[in-house]
Amino acid sequence: MDFVDRVLSLQGNSSIRKFSLKCETGVPPARVNRWLCEVLQRDVSDIDLTIDLGYGYYLPEELFVSETLVNLKFKSAFNIDWWPGAEGTSLPMLKSLCVYAVRVFCDDELQELLPCFPVLEELQMSNMQWLDSDETVSSATLTTLHITGIRSENPKSISFDTPNLLSFVYTDFVAEDYPLVNMKNLSLARLALRANDDQIKRVRGPNNDLLEYDVVRHFGNVVKLMNGIQNVQELHLCPDTLEVRFSVLFFLLC
Repeated sequence: MDFVDRVLSLQGNSSIRKFSLKCETGVPPARVNRWLCEVLQRDVSDIDLTIDLGYGYYLPEELFVSETLVNLKFKSAFNIDWWPGAEGTSLPMLKSLCVYAVRVFCDDELQELLPCFPVLEELQMSNMQWLDSDETVSSATLTTLHITGIRSENPKSISFDTPNLLSFVYTDFVAEDYPLVNMKNLSLARLALRANDDQIKRVRGPNNDLLEYDVVRHFGNVVKLMNGIQNVQELHLCPDTLEVRFSVLFFLLC
């Protein structure tokens, strides 16, 4: 801890372009946030954090109003409630945001988050707890979108309005609907669309009109997602995604 203090002190008031910090339980959170606030005052553009201070740690509010921050990476071995919400957040220069944790919580929906980052090109969220069952990811600047979602049930609808997206990696439960999928320039897609054990059992079981209708209601609109990425150059599908996709095609052809 004293080492970080000495290094920052030796820099005087000079600008700091990159700041990387890795710390574990035992470091006072207030001290960590003091270091972050100090580099933010020195016009830092790149911050790479690995912070394992236990549950209940919050990043300083100053981090979300930086006029110079371009790249932000945050990793934690704990659950993190990393973002305080859209109100009062402004990162006009941020181009890359990567958050990795056991579970990532956001206080607002993604459609509220993205306008706070008007030039964002890369968004990676690992193990994100979706706030709502109806979500929209809309950004004209995004070129890379990697999301691993965590939820206990199938979402009602997920829309992607990302016309300049090049790389799309997406893991989540199958949604009941994909109203809008705008990814005309996609180069790479990796999809892991999950279903619960009961839904997989119904797909594999004998035909039953009532059960088949239920499966199609949950899975049928996957066609919209696949049609939305039909121009992709390289496509990777997990086994569950393939099973969902072909079960829908089989039902529609019968």
